[in-house]
Amino acid sequence: MTNQNISISEHDFEVLTTLLATFKVVDPELIKCQDLLLEKIKTATVLKNEKLPENLAQLNSIITVGTSFGRKVGLELVVPVEADFYERKLSVLSPLGVALFGIREGEKSKWHFPEGDEWVRIEKVDNSRLYLVEEHSKTKST
Repeated sequence: MTNQNISISEHDFEVLTTLLATFKVVDPELIKCQDLLLEKIKTATVLKNEKLPENLAQLNSIITVGTSFGRKVGLELVVPVEADFYERKLSVLSPLGVALFGIREGEKSKWHFPEGDEWVRIEKVDNSRLYLVEEHSKTKST
């Protein structure tokens, strides 16, 4: 992961702060992912949705990434309970999810593996349906 400061939405800040406070894991690699995501959130600038850059990787963004071992198309960044490999829904608490969260189209980040680090680059971010997902989650919780 790079040491850049990231921007996140108020919505993502609330969701991820709650998630990190309540989601318990025992796997050492997932604990490392939680710590890395918490570090990102602690130093992030929290913005209202209308102030966020359109090309920012957030929860429910559809992201095209480039790696040294091939391009992945259409990965959706989601909370862990929504993750589904076959539907290309990537947990924000996975090593790749942590690397992608909060960076912009065109930026690179370190992707942490047990065997070593790999660089990943965001080639495209699609947030066109993002606010529909947030509105749906708000109506479900009320």
